[in-house]
Amino acid sequence: MAANLKKVGILTSPKVRSAIFTRIFKEICYTNKPLVDCFTIEMDEASAVDLVHINRPYAAIPEFITKRSIITFHDDLTNPQITPEAKQNLISNLSNCRGVIVHNSMQYKQLKTLGFTPKFTIPHGYDELLSAEVREKKTQRNADKLRPLTLGMISRSYTNYVKGEHYLTKLAIRLGRPNFNLILVGRDRSFMAQYLKSNGFNVITLPVLSYPALMNVYSNIDMLLMISGHEGVGAQINESLAAGVPVAATQKGSAADLIKNQEDGVILKGDPEEDAISIRDWFSNSKTLAMPNIDRLSSWSQVGHLYHRAYAEVFN
Repeated sequence: MAANLKKVGILTSPKVRSAIFTRIFKEICYTNKPLVDCFTIEMDEASAVDLVHINRPYAAIPEFITKRSIITFHDDLTNPQITPEAKQNLISNLSNCRGVIVHNSMQYKQLKTLGFTPKFTIPHGYDELLSAEVREKKTQRNADKLRPLTLGMISRSYTNYVKGEHYLTKLAIRLGRPNFNLILVGRDRSFMAQYLKSNGFNVITLPVLSYPALMNVYSNIDMLLMISGHEGVGAQINESLAAGVPVAATQKGSAADLIKNQEDGVILKGDPEEDAISIRDWFSNSKTLAMPNIDRLSSWSQVGHLYHRAYAEVFN
């Protein structure tokens, strides 16, 4: 490692930890030809680096949000739980740092509306090695024309039902229980599963999974539901499309950037009756059963290069 390389510390203390974010840097950034020297740090090691990369600005301790920091922003600012005061504090914090990274055009526009222009847009990305394995399994699954169709939902449940729980119950009933099975992955999904089972649906629930196990779930579903009322990123959109699984999504998070309606999946309107028809039409149209286009996606290797370039730019 060249002695004159700038040092970037990825802050991994519990308040700002993200397992996938950390994995990207451990498995991807570290193996790229470096423009800067990246490594994970704890909060008490921040003084030893030239730049601190903070993954979640809401959780970070304010003194770390300085001209020695760069921030990755994750949120959807239309979420009513983010108060006007919190938005003002956020903009103040973002204005104090060296650079801000957003994941999609929705986040960029939201911050721009508040008078702040993010410096970088870097997509969430996907693990190309795991996705290739799952994509092969998905090809084999698609060859079975008699299989029951399975919809998957991958996210934990929240008390404010922000992930679309109420909508799911209405949508499922309109889709019809003889036609679709459901797999629900994530914490606190048992109550939803029991309700759907009581209405005659075949439902499988799975807990929080390791990333390889989670990716394997995609090989067993025919469409991902990303039905959040508010969503900053929607990492599962990248994962699903990369694994060869179409997505039915609200226009939240990265959906608008990654999904072309009736090509990569279905853009939902929020009306359960209309959306159920669109999903059924998708599966009745043989042209849509081809693998989704991954040209609009970025692999973690590509994302790693983009982060390195962002670091190099803020040092110039």
